[in-house]
Amino acid sequence: MSGISEHGLHLFKELDRNNIRYCHWKNNQTVEEGLRGEDDLDILVARDDAQSFFQVLLAFGFHEAENRYMKVPFVYHYYGLDEHTGVILHIHVYLKLYTGESHTKNFHFPFEKQLLESSNQRISGCPVPSWEWQLFIYLVRYYLKISCVIGFILLYSRQSEFKREYKRIIDELDEVAWDALVSNMRAPFSVQTIESLRMAFNEKGPNIRSVLLGISLRWRLFAWRRRGVFRDMSSRYSQILYRVINKYLLHQKKRLVRGGAVIAITGFDGTGKTTTCSELEHWFGKQFDVRLDHFGRPKAKLITLPLRIMIGMYRSWKRKKHFTSPVSKKDGVIAAIRYCSLAFERYSVLRRSAMLRDKGYVVILDRYPSLTTGGMDSPQLKSTVETGYIYRFFERLEGWLYSSMPQADLLLVLEVPVETALLRNQKRIKKFKESDDELLARHVDNQGLEYEANVIKTIDVTSSLDETMKVIKSSVWSAL
Repeated sequence: MSGISEHGLHLFKELDRNNIRYCHWKNNQTVEEGLRGEDDLDILVARDDAQSFFQVLLAFGFHEAENRYMKVPFVYHYYGLDEHTGVILHIHVYLKLYTGESHTKNFHFPFEKQLLESSNQRISGCPVPSWEWQLFIYLVRYYLKISCVIGFILLYSRQSEFKREYKRIIDELDEVAWDALVSNMRAPFSVQTIESLRMAFNEKGPNIRSVLLGISLRWRLFAWRRRGVFRDMSSRYSQILYRVINKYLLHQKKRLVRGGAVIAITGFDGTGKTTTCSELEHWFGKQFDVRLDHFGRPKAKLITLPLRIMIGMYRSWKRKKHFTSPVSKKDGVIAAIRYCSLAFERYSVLRRSAMLRDKGYVVILDRYPSLTTGGMDSPQLKSTVETGYIYRFFERLEGWLYSSMPQADLLLVLEVPVETALLRNQKRIKKFKESDDELLARHVDNQGLEYEANVIKTIDVTSSLDETMKVIKSSVWSAL
């Protein structure tokens, strides 16, 4: 069981210790993949044990997430981090067996109690129903899926997965137990109906006969529908339309139900801020809605773009006239306007980040302001006795903008020895990158910076990227 999450195995043991009734109810050939973070775990939980089950999930660091356009009642998505492997486990929690067509899950199978009671065997530490119940659920799900055009197409595209599940069930099936299950089945099923489903099943793929049986089964299970015919049809095709638009335009994933988090990454040059931000964006982006913003170099706003253009033209004119540009100094009015404009753009970044966090996004910020005037990505204006009223006005405005910025939920301060930072900087492929002398000067100027955030952690990034990211992922996950 190489690569299987110990965190997931410990979760199963804790659920057993609390006498919680649960099982992995479908696609049981993928339990190991689920424990490696390669697939989701479809866990059915007894309604009476739901509260205890969710309490255990929360204790194990799992977080609920959802896409509000793809919700199914009594079905929940929980995600948890295995700190040793760095993979995210996805548990698909069912309190009721809602299944059927791939996009709408329009049928409720009232067999929760039977599946849980038959779950006396385990796959990779997780209880699973008896093989006869697995075959029954498999057949009903299969025929419901192929009874509509979209379900047929989707199932056909995943034939290998369905074949693998069917082969595993048949190899383990006890025919005597199967006959007993079939004979005891109640309406709307009959022995003839169930056996016809099995006899018509074709491992090579669905055919005309199986499609007709699926349509017949759909009408036979009419009383188990969540929605009527027309509402179901409307829901099915609206889901298809949304998924197509989402795939090519919106790119929406799931959002954290209890609210997201603003994660800021800061540190000197050569500590790997950009690499860390990119790694986190890619890691989170597989499951959640993520936003990556550069706080140090924010995009111009509509109100600040003209100022950027005019200041750029002014600096060009100064260089052509061979004047020493006051824009490069912090004691000129032009510089004051420039720094206030930059402060407003940064303020806008953090305001937008806070709004997205409240919607369930994970927001990652490259750089973060300190409380030290003159520090990296921090307020820069500092008046003297000689400075005039206009400069002092912009100084106060800049200070107000920085002090009004929402705080990050987690600030990770990356640290590395100066020698290592210099070596990394020399290997960087970057246009107009800093010289060693400039890097050393910046390191000296930014010693002892103070920050303000809900949680501040210092991370030593001298080890390998994989080891560093494990530590960072653990820190970030705990902040969600």
